[in-house]
Amino acid sequence: MAQYPDIRRKWTLATVFSIVFLDQLGVGIILPVLAPLFFDSSASLFGGPFDLASRARVLGFLIAVYPAAQFFGAVPQDQARYGDKKR
Repeated sequence: MAQYPDIRRKWTLATVFSIVFLDQLGVGIILPVLAPLFFDSSASLFGGPFDLASRARVLGFLIAVYPAAQFFGAVPQDQARYGDKKR
């Protein structure tokens, strides 16, 4: 019985590390691949002719939206932990 909390703590830590690893892997793979696709004029990522400045704005917007979505997606979890008190 005394070993159960230690095993559970190790699995919890392994779960947290795997989630953080997958998150960083997603950023590390998507951003280096996405940037050349945006700036390559021969890539048909956009439907029409766009100049370099508009492509850079769209890429900057997409890079900024990712952490913002992570931030606002984590708010209900904190709210459920601290906001709802059972009587």
